[in-house]
Amino acid sequence: MNRTLLQKKMREQAFTADALSKKIGMGRATFFRKLRSEGEAFTIKEVEDICSALGLTRTDVHAIFFNPSVSDVRQKGDSA
Repeated sequence: MNRTLLQKKMREQAFTADALSKKIGMGRATFFRKLRSEGEAFTIKEVEDICSALGLTRTDVHAIFFNPSVSDVRQKGDSA
């Protein structure tokens, strides 16, 4: 997940993490944990809810949720 891009889109729509977590019906602590990617990823339903709340385009969705970061690719390559 591209956390930086998601946070940018949140700022563009004037959403704090707390406000967005409430909007999508998720606990604040859970949202922050998933935002930091500490072992939990957003579910498809949660991604849909975030996209709806922020008005994300398909391009945005792909760039934020489905485009692995360079560090993710490097880590997978290092563990092989």
